[in-house]
Amino acid sequence: MSGGHANPDQIDRYFEAQCLTDDRMAFEVAEVSKTQGPVVFGVLVAGSFHTDFGDGVVARLQWRAPDLRLGTVRIIDASDYTADELSAVGIDPQYGELADWIAYVREPVAR
Repeated sequence: MSGGHANPDQIDRYFEAQCLTDDRMAFEVAEVSKTQGPVVFGVLVAGSFHTDFGDGVVARLQWRAPDLRLGTVRIIDASDYTADELSAVGIDPQYGELADWIAYVREPVAR
């Protein structure tokens, strides 16, 4: 590492490891749904890197178990934003909706 940043090879390996983690989580959830029958309500807690914009484990789970009904919840600390900034948090112009639902905690800052 140079200057506290990873080199491109390290970044590539880190990303590959994250993808493997996503697929393994999806595999486990899909296996439970196959062996236990339909799950009325199940929760997988994963970091935002694994769920934002329906990517990561969400996409892998949709591929592995297309009949499962999925929904994502993103928790946002509103104190990191002003009230005006919060309206733009949920949708990215390039990637789309951050999650199916967003839960805001704390109050936005006044600037």
